[in-house]
Amino acid sequence: MSAASIWEGADIGGTPHQHDRAFIARNLNSLPVEFREPVRRQYASIFKKTGRSEANLWLLEIGERASAAPLPLTFDDDDLVLKARSLARSCSAAMASTSHVPLPTFDALAAKHGLRPPNALTPAGKAARYRCERWWRRRLRRCHGESIERLAVTLNLVNKQLGPYASKVAVHRRAQSRRRTAALMQTLLAVNELGEEFSLAELQAHSTANPRNRRAELMVRMAGFEALADRRGDVAVFYTITCPGRMHRSLSVNSDPNPRYDATTPGEAQVYLCNLWARARSALARAGVRPYGLRIAEPHHDETPHWHLLLFMPADRVNIVGTILRRYALARDPDEPGAAAHRFREVIIDPERGRATGYIAKYVSKNVDGAYIENDETGWDGEQAAARVNAWASLWRIRQFQQIGGPPVTVWRELRRLAEAPEGILETARQAADAGNWADFVETLGGPDVARKDQQIKLARVWCERLGQYREPIGYQIVGLEAGEVTLPTRLHEWRVVQNVNPEFLAASASARVALEYCQ
Repeated sequence: MSAASIWEGADIGGTPHQHDRAFIARNLNSLPVEFREPVRRQYASIFKKTGRSEANLWLLEIGERASAAPLPLTFDDDDLVLKARSLARSCSAAMASTSHVPLPTFDALAAKHGLRPPNALTPAGKAARYRCERWWRRRLRRCHGESIERLAVTLNLVNKQLGPYASKVAVHRRAQSRRRTAALMQTLLAVNELGEEFSLAELQAHSTANPRNRRAELMVRMAGFEALADRRGDVAVFYTITCPGRMHRSLSVNSDPNPRYDATTPGEAQVYLCNLWARARSALARAGVRPYGLRIAEPHHDETPHWHLLLFMPADRVNIVGTILRRYALARDPDEPGAAAHRFREVIIDPERGRATGYIAKYVSKNVDGAYIENDETGWDGEQAAARVNAWASLWRIRQFQQIGGPPVTVWRELRRLAEAPEGILETARQAADAGNWADFVETLGGPDVARKDQQIKLARVWCERLGQYREPIGYQIVGLEAGEVTLPTRLHEWRVVQNVNPEFLAASASARVALEYCQ
């Protein structure tokens, strides 16, 4: 972008000095293209309000933030791919030139690019990761995406006025990633010892990786918990827990910058909520209360996370649960304006006015695929809003849904793989799972408040010494289920993933060729 084009259409009440033009161009050119026009407008606004000096100091700070990033913020995905390839090759060449692999040197190289050293079981496994282009590519993409998003939040470019939940760059990159994954799934086959083969795209469509299946399973589990609560005489309570005001970048009323914002990132705010819940859950356990239900993490319009919890419990425990959750929600900055009204909310679900599952359905849909939502609270179309929320969760690695209480859903999924099981608890649980009856399934395993270690059906795992991609043992793998002395295998075939090298397939699919090129 030229200095002249930067100033085109700018209304700052005067013609800037030529030195300012070059300074502005240099700093704006260090930003992603999508950020330059909003930053130019902010610069012009500051110039008009407080003058040249303040505007230049503000832009200098933004430029310094961009320059301090481990990788240029102007990099696109092709640049990241080339950078990963270069780093992997340089590591391979360095290792080939010596019999002693200087791993601390490579740790320093990773740190220079904003990455933590790989979490490996052996030095050889660590070295293999440093030689792997894919290892570098995945982590550079993650680090680069977070660097851009931090700046987007700092500049207040994510809000209900400009676009909620995630920046334009994050949404675009998430869409790119999904397209790459979809193309890759088409090129890979799962093959078993009998010669049966399925494309990974086909298998993905039938798993919870499919948003429709994911949403359906979540609703089945919540409907089952609600049916179980009806049998037990428990009540449903809906809680909302929000971060302190200083962690929010934008004001909710008009999307203006929050003057008390302390530079907390969405990822750091999620850690705050996780720690809050850990302390609250310990207090609930000490009080002898074990509620069950679902926790949903979703973003405010400015990316700051907040939590919704739909919990079931005996009616005589509602007060103690609410008291404990409120105490921890307000433990930090309890006297800030609006804390008592907005940081913690509690709604006891009245079954005469609607079912608990119906109450939470819109939150589940908004955070999965936006189905059945015409517009969300920011005015965005449901499908578009869900895409932005998914970009937010992926970028900050935020777990959107967490089951509270009850048996692990993996046991349910393993049972649904089978057509039959030994008579007794395994067959009873299998029939409930096969019928999609979460309430009967939970009761069969001892109820929603039984500790995991005391549940009657558990996952069976065995240690696998087979070496994986980085020449390390694969580790523990699920092989079936255990009920007392009985072990029920659920993984009946040995599967391996291979590339579909059928020339006709590759010739017919340009996207498949691109995917293979990215993943070689």
